[in-house]
Amino acid sequence: MNANWTLTKDPLGNSTHQFVADCIDHRTVTGCLWIPEQQTCPGVLVTFMHGASGNRLQAPIPYLSNLFANRGIASLAIDGPVHGLRKKLDGGRIALYAEMSKPKAFNHLFKDWELAIELVETKLQSSIETIAYFGLSMGTFFGVPYLGNRFLSGKSTTVAVLGLMGPTGVVSPFRKRLLRDASNVHCPLNFLIQRDDEMFSRTGCLELFNALASQSKQIRENPGKHAEVPLSEFDYSLEFISDQILENFGPQKSS
Repeated sequence: MNANWTLTKDPLGNSTHQFVADCIDHRTVTGCLWIPEQQTCPGVLVTFMHGASGNRLQAPIPYLSNLFANRGIASLAIDGPVHGLRKKLDGGRIALYAEMSKPKAFNHLFKDWELAIELVETKLQSSIETIAYFGLSMGTFFGVPYLGNRFLSGKSTTVAVLGLMGPTGVVSPFRKRLLRDASNVHCPLNFLIQRDDEMFSRTGCLELFNALASQSKQIRENPGKHAEVPLSEFDYSLEFISDQILENFGPQKSS
């Protein structure tokens, strides 16, 4: 894997390490890594996947990543398969539909994450032992299979924030797959719903939530449309993920 790193600024003006990784026998993987000035939680990584019309720098990723960095926690966001630095067609839903019609599309995404995390381990010169996941809308569409695959592969995920999606509407062709994968998601999770969501019905979102196998899971619901999640929910997600990380972070548990 040949990776090119560039130190750049995110939309909030904070430093982020952007990478383009050309991989043997796999597609190019692109993303950003936020590295805290002082890593108080080495071996911990918060991973982000954006929505269908966004990329690695879509809000609230930079906002949360910088807050995690202030707490000594590194964050990683990668571009979706047709998004950002590897844009195809419109770089959004039209290109995504074409991509997801291909066989093994999810397997290719799993490999994206595997390679990206390996790249981060090399960059940070430490092994990643604790993974958190944040992904709404398309981030949940990809996140549920990804988290399920991690579980089936014997890899643990400490905590996840999902939501703004159900197995209906534009993702209904993947309904069986998503509900099956949800039965293999076991980590503590927070699930967000927008009451007036014009893309995914409340009923559909609840169906996906109910299918998730996590013994510790909660719903937080707010008024507003799909893209109108209040800032307070992102602040809550920060605390929710941080609490789970601290609870499971080895050195602090034993101290």
